[in-house]
Amino acid sequence: MIEFDLIPINLGGKKALEELKLFIKSENPDIEIKEFKPVSGQFYDCSLSVHIILGDIGSIIAIAGILWKAYQLLKKKSKVDSQSPRLMINTFDIKNKFVFTIDDKINTQDELINKLKEEIKKVSLKQRQ
Repeated sequence: MIEFDLIPINLGGKKALEELKLFIKSENPDIEIKEFKPVSGQFYDCSLSVHIILGDIGSIIAIAGILWKAYQLLKKKSKVDSQSPRLMINTFDIKNKFVFTIDDKINTQDELINKLKEEIKKVSLKQRQ
């Protein structure tokens, strides 16, 4: 199992976070989403995140279409042109460290899938070493 966070950056704050959760659940009700609950006195990279649990790191590819649609939807709704909107995928498991950003440098869902595959392959190779 792998757990990762989806972090909407410049996509509408807390409202975007709620929309992201609802959208993911509407697209695939089987995806497990946990609510972020900060612990007093601890530092976090980001308090606005959706915590998702999948079978393994390769499972990110299986939901890439959902992530692409979610990014496009939030970007359209955010109406923030001066900032660079992005959706960050971040794992905190040291063995499976993985950080990936969906942003304007990715133009299509297929391009997203190919780039995700490349990055996951790098992580998998590091694990074997």
